[in-house]
Amino acid sequence: MNLSILNITAENTLPIRQQMLRQGRPLSDCHFDKDKAPSTRHWGAFANEELVGILSAMENPLETQPEQMAFQFRGMAVIESYQRNGIASKLLIAAEKQLQDEFHPQVFWLNARVNAQQLYLHLDYQSTGDVFEIPTVGPHLRYTKHPST
Repeated sequence: MNLSILNITAENTLPIRQQMLRQGRPLSDCHFDKDKAPSTRHWGAFANEELVGILSAMENPLETQPEQMAFQFRGMAVIESYQRNGIASKLLIAAEKQLQDEFHPQVFWLNARVNAQQLYLHLDYQSTGDVFEIPTVGPHLRYTKHPST
C-alpha cells in the first residue's frame, strides 16, 4: 500500500468523521469548534490517492496545565477496511512532528475511545484520570504526552 500523510482542509475530514465517528447523524454534527482557527491543522492519510484516514489538532489548553501551550488531537478515524495497518500511528506521528516544528507545544492531549487505548500507549501517551462518558459517543479516557524538545 502506497500511503501518504498530507495536510487537508476541515471540509475534507467531514465525510470520514460522519462515516466513522458520527454514524447516522447529519453532516452538520461533524464540525468541531476551532476547526477553522488559524492554528488548527488537519491531516489525511491517502492510500493510493484515496482518503482513508483523518486527524485534526486544535490549540487548546489542558485544564490541569493551563500555563503550557497545548494542542488537542480530535477526530482520529480510519475507514474500516484500512484499520489495523498502522495508519492511525502514522497520522499521529506526522501530526506531532509538524506541530512541534511549527508551534513547539509543551503538551499534546486527546480524549480517546476506551477501545483505542493500545494505540496511544504504544506511542508514549499517558492515561490520566478515569473513564468518562461523552454523550452520544461513548466511554473515553484522556491521554497526554509531553514532546521532547
